[in-house]
Amino acid sequence: MKETKYIVYDSGLCEEMIIFGNTLQHADVARAMGVTPLSAGFLNIGIDENNEVSVRAYGESISLKLESGEHDTSIAARVLGLAPV
Repeated sequence: MKETKYIVYDSGLCEEMIIFGNTLQHADVARAMGVTPLSAGFLNIGIDENNEVSVRAYGESISLKLESGEHDTSIAARVLGLAPV
């Protein structure tokens, strides 16, 4: 499994996700992208027991003081093309 960070924000059309590397701070990415985060945390991306790509959102962002959201795993799957739009 690979771990990365993410931020969920409202694009005006739907909730979207920015996925970025662990060396960056959530707050710095949000500020640089000009978004107001709704939730933030970490993603585990890997291969499941059926040899399919899986993703799971979890945790929290200390720099933004936000937790991962209830629907963040579904948003990540959609953004990564792993689920229907």
